[in-house]
Amino acid sequence: LFMSGSNITVAIRVRPALPREVVNGEFHSCLAMHPPLVYLTPTNHPVLIHDDGRVVSEGEVRRFEFDHLFDHTTDTATVYRHCCRPLVTQSFQGINTTIFAYGQTGTGKTHTIAGDSELGLIGLVGQDCFSAPGTVQIKAASAARPPTPNLTRPAHDPMPFSPIMWSSPEAPPNSTLLTWQGPSGSTNRVTDSGVSGQDLGDARSINTALFHLINVVQALITRAKWVPYKDDPLTYLLKDALGGNCQTTVIATVSPAQRHARESEGTLRFAAGCSKIKNNVKVNISQPKAKAVAPVAAPLPWAHLTPADCTPHREWLALGSLGKLSCLMGGEGALVIALHGYPSEAQSCAWLLPALLHSGFRVVCVDMPGCGSSVGPGVVNEGRPLKTRSEYNLEPRGAADIVLAVIQHLQAQSATVFGYDWGAGIALSMATSKRHRNCLSKIVVFHPSYNEPEKDALKLLTTPTLVVWVKEDQFHRWATWKSLNANLRAALGTHHSDLILSEKEYGKYGWRRHHSEIECKIVTFLTGTDPMGAPAAVYQRPQHSDLSTQGHRITRQDNVVFASETAAMDPRLFEKPDPAQAAVAEFAKAWARAW
Repeated sequence: LFMSGSNITVAIRVRPALPREVVNGEFHSCLAMHPPLVYLTPTNHPVLIHDDGRVVSEGEVRRFEFDHLFDHTTDTATVYRHCCRPLVTQSFQGINTTIFAYGQTGTGKTHTIAGDSELGLIGLVGQDCFSAPGTVQIKAASAARPPTPNLTRPAHDPMPFSPIMWSSPEAPPNSTLLTWQGPSGSTNRVTDSGVSGQDLGDARSINTALFHLINVVQALITRAKWVPYKDDPLTYLLKDALGGNCQTTVIATVSPAQRHARESEGTLRFAAGCSKIKNNVKVNISQPKAKAVAPVAAPLPWAHLTPADCTPHREWLALGSLGKLSCLMGGEGALVIALHGYPSEAQSCAWLLPALLHSGFRVVCVDMPGCGSSVGPGVVNEGRPLKTRSEYNLEPRGAADIVLAVIQHLQAQSATVFGYDWGAGIALSMATSKRHRNCLSKIVVFHPSYNEPEKDALKLLTTPTLVVWVKEDQFHRWATWKSLNANLRAALGTHHSDLILSEKEYGKYGWRRHHSEIECKIVTFLTGTDPMGAPAAVYQRPQHSDLSTQGHRITRQDNVVFASETAAMDPRLFEKPDPAQAAVAEFAKAWARAW
């Protein structure tokens, strides 16, 4: 055996709305979860929060981090499976384990520990213990004071203020599992319970015990020289569970109601304090450290698009005397022409379709002559490939003329040209040509294959340009293009943008390992808005259909809003209301209620 430091595990369980918290079918929620974080606002006003925890809009927000988070849809069996079943296994391996619940009156401690319509943790622990091999012994431990009713239990619940201890002769000596129904939370107000007489005295005793419990937790997290376990029977009972030889899980139950935000905050603060306590647990076998889990990046706003949503139709464009050309086309809005490197096939640019279609663009991916479907009689350049060096791009009936003809055929005044490799060289050639530059609104050049026809030609560029560079090989050397990019920056100023990445394993992964960053950069450049960004504030509460504890349909209105979820929300929630219009709307509501 050896001593192993182990922090107390803390789980948060949020109950559904109670009928008394629902007004006119609506319920205001004060907290939200973004595992492993819990956010709570004490003010009855919606607050917008970024994924990194920054408060985007004005408002008070409390932030807490815990091991397990369970919302109001989670049943007790799920809580047990994640938080408690491992303790049962550990108890049979010679480890002392403790589970106790803590929370404000009416937040579901009894429901969690004892159960009602579903088995509580005690029953689920019992099932696992009795299904284990060997003989299980059960005994109750007293708190050395007369049993005190818990203010959260209905009067007919006979369970006293006592823990229940399980042990097995198959386990090493002194191995126990303690499941305990905790008293009301530290912010519980006796006046809210409506009790009197003897029950009022019991309530005061509970609050006294909680006062001492909080003192013990505070002493442990501040590493005080003396911990006042003996000040109260409750804290003396929990001396192993808090800071001693025990693997402990605390389940803090909270109300999501805005009206109980202060009490819920008190519970969360107590739970956060418990999470800082390190117990000295005796274990028989050292457990390997769990590998750190890499953070999961937020999904792109267009990640929900299916292949069917992004499949363009193929169309032959008749480009007058040049001949016909095959293209893949899709979407409505401002025109984007996509050109790939040689062989410049339309399908090679299809990876960009979800981002551009979601952002409201009309996209045309071109099969240049001799590539893809642009082969055979009647095709531009008689279906033969064009010369791909950049000095040939501006030749009559060459690549630049073909792109110009496509834009004119589609009756667009101008277009953005996205180009990769040779396609990027075509875009740059057009941007330096007096004949072609007026048809360009912007260009995106990805690994451009381009040589200036004369020194400092790019310094004359006026078309807003985004340069994207990821790889480094003998054909694409950033050291060579770095000076050209500097020329573009000098010429364009704020109309120049770039994304320069370093992929050391390009041969293995290509640039696609950076596809999210690349797509976001392109969309931001084209639209002027970061697709992964969030609004500056939220002015109205998002509404969701939900169920109360009695199963009645209610409308939940959230006061805590995550920035990463705003893309799917009604944009009107983030529009600052006009005070005059708001006053008229409020008057109309009052008038309707009066009549």
